[in-house]
Amino acid sequence: MARFDVFANPGQHSATTPYVVEVQSDLLDGLHTTVVIPLRWLDTMSDMAPPERLMPVFDVGASRCFWRLPSWPPYPAACCGSG
Repeated sequence: MARFDVFANPGQHSATTPYVVEVQSDLLDGLHTTVVIPLRWLDTMSDMAPPERLMPVFDVGASRCFWRLPSWPPYPAACCGSG
């Protein structure tokens, strides 16, 4: 399992959330789902900055994204190269 790796988001919200970070422990490798945290474009935030400790900002290539921790869904593991 590629914990903390960044993957392109194949889902329907990829226009605003282009990436996901896989965060699931390898203790759960046998599952067909994995836990990811969405990375959204920073410019999709309104004029306020995201709460830094809850939603830190990351550079992914040339893109500025923030970790959308309140929105972590289960995800098909095959979308992240696992399973």
